[in-house]
Amino acid sequence: GAISISSDKISLLATIVEGLSANSDKATLTITSNDYSGNVSLSSSGGCPGSATFSVSSVSSVSIDSVLIDRGESKYIDFRVKNIPGNTSAQQCAITVTASAASDGSSSSITLKIETITSGWEEF
Repeated sequence: GAISISSDKISLLATIVEGLSANSDKATLTITSNDYSGNVSLSSSGGCPGSATFSVSSVSSVSIDSVLIDRGESKYIDFRVKNIPGNTSAQQCAITVTASAASDGSSSSITLKIETITSGWEEF
């Protein structure tokens, strides 16, 4: 295809501590253009809680939904899931991240693992 996307991790981990909302760790997505020059849209799908967020590592607080790429170039995008609600139960769910160019797209699958930690005495 014209573009490809890959992730350096197959899974992300988020730990909810004491019912506070949590963010996952980050994966680095590599978006490579083979013969496309222009705008690449970034999207994610799946039934996971929280906000799937793309950003560039230099400004991790600013989310983006597209990136400009030149033919033959690779761009590195941080991907994480933010603001997972504190009442979320421990689970694993699948996220599909997709890079879309004018007439071509590429996807990669990442598992989100959510763990919960509460003080032992609260459970009794």
